[in-house]
Amino acid sequence: MVQGIAAAIAESTDEADADQPIARLDEIMRELIDLGAEMQANASVIDNLKQMVARGERIDNVVDRYQDEARAKKEAYHGKSTRQKYAKHDAYMEFKSGIWQMQHPDAAMPPLTNFIPKEDGDKSDDDDDLEIGGQIQDFKCPITLTPLVDPLTSMLCGHSYDANALRSMLRGDIKDCPASGCRKKISIADCKADPELAKKAKSYARRIARQEEDEHSEAEEVIE
Repeated sequence: MVQGIAAAIAESTDEADADQPIARLDEIMRELIDLGAEMQANASVIDNLKQMVARGERIDNVVDRYQDEARAKKEAYHGKSTRQKYAKHDAYMEFKSGIWQMQHPDAAMPPLTNFIPKEDGDKSDDDDDLEIGGQIQDFKCPITLTPLVDPLTSMLCGHSYDANALRSMLRGDIKDCPASGCRKKISIADCKADPELAKKAKSYARRIARQEEDEHSEAEEVIE
């Protein structure tokens, strides 16, 4: 939900005006990730105690033991740097990616480490294990070369196509994926509906339309 709100703000608001509300949503996103980590720590301790009981092991002062072990796990988590907590977290990457795609639809998102200052104990920015980013989400159909409508995504290669255009191209056969450079053979059976991509593609189309309107208005002002 937070990801969706942030992407909607990024889509509908100029980047400078969106900075403050997106920054607040970023804080909320991190708080949710922290809460999830704490819940996972509690669940891990409970699961470990259950396994001990199942093995017939004696557990003295089970409540104190649970509290001590859960506290130790939480302290270990909160002792991590900001990068260590969030830079490789899937939900945080999706959050940042959704914002970036709306504000910079034709540019690859930098690694998440670019958004999180380095702290003591962090590895070098050159370390590959934190270099998450650099991907461009293509919201255009490789067949029609226009923004995706009702997209289908191939389970074989991950490329997406306008549903009607793909059906018209394949006509029930198995053919080469129309995406440039892809050598996979695909059929309709290999593709699935992608409602999340459909929403992003629709937002992308609206943003491009607004940009074109702004450019047209600026051009008219220059002529006048």
